[in-house]
Amino acid sequence: MKLREVRAVAGKELRETLRDRRTIAVMVLFPLVVYPLLSIVTMEVMADRATRVEAETARVEVVGPPALVADVRARLTAGGKGLKLVDATGDAAADVIATRTDAAAVVAPGPAGGPPAVRVLFDETRRRARPTIGSPRRSPPAAPRARPRSP
Repeated sequence: MKLREVRAVAGKELRETLRDRRTIAVMVLFPLVVYPLLSIVTMEVMADRATRVEAETARVEVVGPPALVADVRARLTAGGKGLKLVDATGDAAADVIATRTDAAAVVAPGPAGGPPAVRVLFDETRRRARPTIGSPRRSPPAAPRARPRSP
């Protein structure tokens, strides 16, 4: 086929399409109606899922030395993030695996004079454990030490 023949056929098809009012209506009105509706439905579904996740209360267990556990428990309750602190049974990993808790914080003393180390245990395959983890907040950095000046 020659380019001239292709142009002739394409021109004929375009003229026929532009003459048909139903085709033009579908070509113009369909996207104007469907795309906004699709966007609204998608936003509603996402908002509904986010609301359900925020409404869930995650069960968290804190395990470790009593003085450190008390501090971590106080920080978790002060956050007010929909956490329910449960009493520790001793084996945090077994509690998470058995779904008695959604997450467990295992607190251990840090290096000499340093902040305590906290290891978070959770089952990432369970949806209920995800809000528990969220975005972990770190302790504020220690104040910089004064360096002696060299003469």
